[in-house]
Amino acid sequence: MMTSDINFTSEECDILEALCLTSSPETDESQRKRRHVARLATIRTQRHRKKQQEELVYLKRKVQELQTQLEELPSPPNSSTESTSKWERLARDERKRQYDVMQENSKLKAALEEQVKFAECLVDIIKKRPRLTVLSDSAHDQWQFLKLVAEPKARRAAFHAIADREYAKVDSAFIEAGIVDVTDFSRKDVPKLKDNGDIEIHGTICGRLSVPFSIVLEAAWEVLRGAVEMKKLKGEYTIIDEIDDSTAYVESKWYHTAVNSQSRLIVKKYMEPNKRCVIVSRSIYEDEAIPLDPNYATCNEVSWLSVDAEDNGEVTARFFTKSREFDLYPNYPEGTTTEYIIDAFSQSTEIFENAIKSHVEKLMGGCSFEPWKK
Repeated sequence: MMTSDINFTSEECDILEALCLTSSPETDESQRKRRHVARLATIRTQRHRKKQQEELVYLKRKVQELQTQLEELPSPPNSSTESTSKWERLARDERKRQYDVMQENSKLKAALEEQVKFAECLVDIIKKRPRLTVLSDSAHDQWQFLKLVAEPKARRAAFHAIADREYAKVDSAFIEAGIVDVTDFSRKDVPKLKDNGDIEIHGTICGRLSVPFSIVLEAAWEVLRGAVEMKKLKGEYTIIDEIDDSTAYVESKWYHTAVNSQSRLIVKKYMEPNKRCVIVSRSIYEDEAIPLDPNYATCNEVSWLSVDAEDNGEVTARFFTKSREFDLYPNYPEGTTTEYIIDAFSQSTEIFENAIKSHVEKLMGGCSFEPWKK
C-alpha cells in the first residue's frame, strides 16, 4: 500500500489496514485488527468530543469576559439602583464622558482622513486641469465663459453656441420647475437658496390661450427680442444687434431705488417640427466690443418659453426663468440685494406676461380675448 506521498498517523494506518482485511475471510488476526480499529475509533470520538467541550467552555468563558467588559463600560446612571453612591455615579459619568470623547475623536479622525484623501484627489485634479480648461486665449473658446469677444467670426459663433447650450436644457428645466404637464393657469415666483449660498429666483407662468398659434408666437418673439416698447418697465429693454431672423442681442436695464441693474441677453427662437416653438434668453458676463456699464449691477439670468399648438386650436404657453443675485458695483448698503429681489424679480415675469398679451391684442386688430383659459 503506497503511503509515501501522504502522511498518515499510526492510528489511521491501522484503520486503513483493517478495512482492507474486511474483504478476505475473517481470521483471528483480522478479528483482532477489527476490534483494535473499533477501539481506536472510540478513542478518536471521545477525543473529538472532549475537544468540542473544551472549545465550548472556552467560548462560554469568553462570552462572560466580554459581558463583564461591557458592564464595566460607562453607561448612563440608573436612578433605580439605590446602592449606587454619588461618587460611583460621578465616576461612571466621567468614564462615559471620556469614552464618548474617544469615540467622537475616532469619528473625527476618520472624517478628517476622508477629507484629506478628497483634498489630495482634488489637488491632483487641479494640477491636471490647467492643461485642459485653463482660460483659453483663443477667441473661439470664450463663449463657454459667457463672454463675447470682439473678433467678428468668433463673436457671431458665440451668440449661437451660448443660446444652443441653454436650449438643450429646456426639458430638464421644465422638469425642475414642475411645469412639464401643467396646462391650467398658474403664476409663481419662488426664492431658492443654492448650495454655494447664492439666492436664485425661480419664476413660472403657465396657461392656455384661445388665440392662433402664429399670433402668440409672433407677439412673444417681438417682446422678448426687444422690438416692443415695455411701457410699465422701470428701465429699458432694447435691441443692440439683430444677429439673424431667429437671434437677437438685447440690453436690459432696471432702475430701482436700491440698485440699478443690467443684463445683456442673447435671445434665440427655435422652431420644432411638432408645432412647438422655444425661445431661450441667456445673459452674458462680459462683452469686449460693447462693454457692460461698471456702475450697474450685472444680473445672471436664463429663461425658457415654449409655445405649443394644441389639436383643438388653443395654445399652451410655459415660461420658466432663473435669476441669480448679482455682483454689486460699487458696494451697496446691507440689504440692497434682498430689497431689489422682493421688488424687481417678483414683478419681472408679470411685466413680460402683460406685454405679450397686449401685443397679442394689437396683432388681432384690437380685439380683446380671454387672457388665460380657466
